[in-house]
Amino acid sequence: MKLLKILFIIGIFCFVSKNVISQNVFQIKQNISKVFKEARKGNDIDFPVKLITDKSENIILSELSSYYSDSVDLVRLKAFEITRNIGIQSSDSIIRIKSVNILINGCNDINTGISGRVTDYLTEFKVQDFNDEAKNKLLNIILTKPAQFKKLILLAGFIKPQNFEDKINELLLSTQNISKPERWSIHLALARTGNINEVNYVVSKIKKLTVNNDVVVDIFPDLIYIRNKLAIDYLVEILNSDEKNCSSPDPEKDEKIICGYRVLEYLIPIIKNFPLKLKPSGDIDYNYEEAIHIARKWFSENSDYEINKEIY
Repeated sequence: MKLLKILFIIGIFCFVSKNVISQNVFQIKQNISKVFKEARKGNDIDFPVKLITDKSENIILSELSSYYSDSVDLVRLKAFEITRNIGIQSSDSIIRIKSVNILINGCNDINTGISGRVTDYLTEFKVQDFNDEAKNKLLNIILTKPAQFKKLILLAGFIKPQNFEDKINELLLSTQNISKPERWSIHLALARTGNINEVNYVVSKIKKLTVNNDVVVDIFPDLIYIRNKLAIDYLVEILNSDEKNCSSPDPEKDEKIICGYRVLEYLIPIIKNFPLKLKPSGDIDYNYEEAIHIARKWFSENSDYEINKEIY
């Protein structure tokens, strides 16, 4: 009698679970249909994030498969956007890898706005989310010198495809149609792979520049990107400098301030076990003077700091 009761309860549970799953699948299909129906009209509406769960990820990706090559630009963009949302929030490595492989196909989209957006999406993933298939696909796209060449080169420096340096050197020899900004991106990407000659080249070039607001905003992110201690040590030097060469973040103030605060905003996300954090807005979660004091003290006591290279 007790066994029958247990079997009955299990049966009820399975029945309810099956109905819940069926209901969720219906909701997913209904919402996907709505999103893309509106996209065809030129209306950009969001797919409900609450419907993206560990049980629905594969279902949604399967439903999206026909939209990645659609003739309507906004339809393709929405398909890649939803794929990005699935991959980023998933704790399943297989789903994250699958999402990345799908997104890489969008890096060569005929619409440069879409290819640019998709390339940006890929920088939000971790290096382990790119398997060999993804790395090879990315490298093959780069060798065609696509519209997003500079962005894709930097992405490749992050994920390190096999034979990346050799292939890029072959590309440099085979064409003169590479601009100075593109060549600089190549130097950065090779430095990110750990090529010490390229690291020295990049750091020495930047060290020759006079530190001011433009250099801090436009050039120092390159030092952050290459994730090398030589580069970060130089930024720590700037952090410790009391020279007032930068503009105040407050547009109502015309006074010059030290450049360390902006540099600190760059350093916080990439230094492991750092005592300061950024707010969701990107601002430092401390007042100006206190943050600088904490950071200088921490670096003076932690010269062997570790750099997080798993993120772009």
